[in-house]
Amino acid sequence: MRNNILCVLMLCFWANLYAVRPINTEDQGTAEENSLSVETAYSFDREEKTLSLAVIYGLSGTYELEAGHSHLFYRQFNGLLHSYYFSLKKDFKVLTLKTSFNRYVKDKSNSFSFLISKDFALSESISIISDAGFETFKEKNDSSFYGIALQKDFEKLDAYLEFFSESMSKDFFKFTNENTSLLFGLALNLSERINPDFSIEIPFERGKRQNLVYSLGATLNF
Repeated sequence: MRNNILCVLMLCFWANLYAVRPINTEDQGTAEENSLSVETAYSFDREEKTLSLAVIYGLSGTYELEAGHSHLFYRQFNGLLHSYYFSLKKDFKVLTLKTSFNRYVKDKSNSFSFLISKDFALSESISIISDAGFETFKEKNDSSFYGIALQKDFEKLDAYLEFFSESMSKDFFKFTNENTSLLFGLALNLSERINPDFSIEIPFERGKRQNLVYSLGATLNF
């Protein structure tokens, strides 16, 4: 039972490491050449708190490198879960592909993950962000996930409404929806240097609603 809970936590932990703030779904774009961005976030609910940091560097117009590290404190385990990752993202114009190496320190496990992402413009200010992928472990059950988000651009403010799902299987034709969530997020476009964000997430585990998750973060551009 303890291991099952730990696996679920790691899945949720992992999802929040990826994607542009403040949503879980990965967008299609890559960073501009020689640009450097830092994403920071603090997420919390009644049982856990997470601090995360990601550094994103644009190698070229089509390649992007990313590295991230997170600390999650979970009351039931009376301690910290640590995780970090390194990823490479490639833009194929039609869609993007992202591959990552992930390290979970608590149980000394490694994994590789792969995802594809695709954006759809509905109008000049409204777009759909979508992704799907899987994570494979050497000694554990693999997992699959997909997400879809609606983005509305209000010039100085971006609003997001997202549905995200994860399951302990990489069979895309068998979506078990073990862990799903609905998220509402806002990102402020204050300047070219800093963009703060806020989100409220409603998670569900096997259809049962869990504690609300609040997140505060910011993206710093250099």
